[in-house]
This record gives sequence, structure tokens and C-alpha cells, in this order.
Amino acid sequence: MLGIDVLYQLSRPHALKGHVLAILVMCYLAWISCTVKPSFGHIIRTVILTFISTVSGNVYTQTINQINDYDIDKINKPWLPFAAGQLTYNQMIILAIISTIACFGGALLVNKYLLVIVSMCYILATLYSLPPFRLKRYPLCAMLIILCGRGGIYHPGLFISYYYEFSGSTEMPVNIIIFCIFMVGLCSIIALAKDIPDISGDKQHGIITYSVRFGANSVLFLCKLILTTIYVVNLFIYWNYGDVNKINFSILTMLHLLSPLYLWYGGIGVDACNRKQVTAYYEGPIWNLFYLQFICFPLCCISARF
Repeated sequence: MLGIDVLYQLSRPHALKGHVLAILVMCYLAWISCTVKPSFGHIIRTVILTFISTVSGNVYTQTINQINDYDIDKINKPWLPFAAGQLTYNQMIILAIISTIACFGGALLVNKYLLVIVSMCYILATLYSLPPFRLKRYPLCAMLIILCGRGGIYHPGLFISYYYEFSGSTEMPVNIIIFCIFMVGLCSIIALAKDIPDISGDKQHGIITYSVRFGANSVLFLCKLILTTIYVVNLFIYWNYGDVNKINFSILTMLHLLSPLYLWYGGIGVDACNRKQVTAYYEGPIWNLFYLQFICFPLCCISARF
């Protein structure tokens, strides 16, 4: 039976939390960027419709991926609803259809920019999972799709959609541009790290990810090294190109220096070849840094106003 808990697990909780945070934070960032503030009712309507559209898009993405990864998930993620037998094939197909309708229907009721965003993400998700494309078989293609979909399209696209809806403009402030570029970097690490716990099933079914090719320990170390570099480089970009009057650089600097320490400290004793340990690390410290950015960046903007 399809209940809220089953739908929640199908949507992959860690990914769903990231979607919801982006929906709320990008709305706030667009709101504070407006000279003339929109009405409260307009904001609520836009957020609700954006939530319906983008979360439905996430449901579609997860549904078609789990349909086509059934045999792999029986090995890698046997607790997922479809692999665990909580949902039938017909129910998954119906979910994919309903989520598609809700995704595009919600976007149509907001504006053309949200429609373009969800359309692009929808196409990328389809190319990623569905045969004959199934680009997830190729590690570079798989990483680029995740990078473009979540980082390059979804986050800046949400801001543009909100800002256009609230002000009629699509111009992005420099601090928002830098923030979105940084989130692309974070998404690249998520794209790399997500396959580390899945080596066993991927190898058996011919999905040659970077983790399969180079080994779990090497990829996990590379993820931590790249992410540390991204934090340092992004801080340098803020210092040199950011708008100092609209962001609290003291808090931002502290965040960018402490976050890599949390990443490395959280990884102490984690065996990348132990599925349980590396899954907890991936869904814990790595995704927590993703959430932390969405929470702390608005705080840096708020504190600069006082």
C-alpha cells in the first residue's frame, strides 16, 4: 500500500531534504533581493506550486531510476520500497505518470522559467535512467548529469524563477552567482560519493562507476580533497568578487574554514569498503555540509543587514 512513509523513502530522504531547503532558501534570497516586496499571499502561492512541481520531479527521477535499477537495488539498497516489494511495478508506473503531470502542471502555474528548469531536469533524469540511453552506465556522463541537473540548473533556476515572479527581473546578484557556483562544486562531490556504497551491485551489473574503476578508498579520499579545495577557492572568490555590503564575511569565512575540518573529522575511522559505514558518512557529514550551506548562507545575508 502506498503510504506517506513509503513515498518518503522512495524519494530518498537525504535528497528530498536538499530539494526542500533549496525551495525555501532560494525564495528567501529572491525576496531580499527585491526592491519592492511581493505580497505574502503571492509568496505562499509561488512556494507551494514550486514545491509541488520540483518535489514531483524528484519523485519521477527516483521512480524511474528504481524501476530500472531493480536488480541492482536488490543488492545495493534492498530497503528501497520497490526492491523491498512494498510497491508493485504497476504502482511505480502510475507514480511516474502522476508525478510527471504534477511536475509540469505546477510549473505551468508559476512561470516560464520554472517550466524550463523542470523540463531540463526531467530530460536529464530520463537520459540518466531509462534505456536505451541509461547514461548512468558511463561515469563521466552520470556525474555531469547530476552536476548540471542539481547544481547548474536547479539552484540558479529556482532563484531566477522566484526573482522573476516577485520582481519581473532575472538579474542575479553577484553573491547569489558565487553561491550557486559553490553549490555546483558540492554537487560534484555528491555525484562522486554516492556510488561508493554501491560497488558490489554496480560491478555485478556492468555499471562501471569511478568507485568501481578506482576503488572505494581512493574515491572517498579524492572527494574529501576536492571538497576542501572547493571551500578554499570559493572563499577566495567571495573575498575578491563578492558584494561585501550584502554578506557577513566573518561568518562566511568561519563557515568555510570549519566545514572541511568537520568533513575530515567525520571521516576518521570510516572504512570506504564497509557499505554501512560509508553510507552513513555519505548521508551524514557530506550531505550535512550541503544542508549547512543552505542554512548558513541566508544567515550571512541576514546578519549583514544589521
